[in-house]
Order: sequence, then C-alpha cells, then structure tokens
Amino acid sequence: KDLGFDSLAAVELRNRLEASTTLRLPATLIFDYPTPHTLTQHLLNEMFPEHSGAADLERGELEVREALATIPLPRLREAGLVEILLQLANPDVDALLPSNEDGDQIDDLDVEGLIQRTRENSDVT
Repeated sequence: KDLGFDSLAAVELRNRLEASTTLRLPATLIFDYPTPHTLTQHLLNEMFPEHSGAADLERGELEVREALATIPLPRLREAGLVEILLQLANPDVDALLPSNEDGDQIDDLDVEGLIQRTRENSDVT
C-alpha cells in the first residue's frame, strides 16, 4: 500500500514477475513481501535456493527478519524499539545514545531523549 499498489496492480506485477522468472507466485505476493528488499530476497531465494542464505536460517529467524524489514522506522521509534534493536545488533551503540550519567539537562534533550529518560525512570516497560 505504501508504494501505491492496489490488488489489481499487485496481480499485474506478480504476472510480470512470473513471466520473467518462470516461478509460480501467489496473487498475494506483493502483500506477503511488501518492501522491495523483502520481495527481492524472496525471489532470489526461490530462483537460487542452493545459494540462498535463508537455507541456513531457522524458519523462525527468517520470519522475524522479514517481519522487521516491513516495519517502518518511525513505527519502531514510536514503540521505543529503535535503541533496543540497535543495542542488540551492536552492543557498542550505547556510546551513541543519550546518557543520564553525563548530567544531561532536560532542556538539552530532544523528544527521543525525553521519552527514553521517562521510560528509564518509570516502572512501565
């Protein structure tokens, strides 16, 4: 939907991809893989399964990766997950985040910093 696809356009693209790749693809292809990246990865995995990195991944991990790829960054920020995901991906990212130990003043913090400080100082997660 973000790219302007309705059902008719989705089926049209699916038909063109089927003709180009000779793969049998579902009519819901665009909605199952809503970003260009996830669609491309899916098509590559279908066309070249022996070279796909997905074969090495557990099914659950692949589903999580695909789901994360479909979530817009602003939505992750609203949920307060950007910093958590960055910390999980790279433990050294702590140096990039606002720190309460440095004596940050509320006036110096941006909205994300204020939200983070509020979450850190409350029992709500």
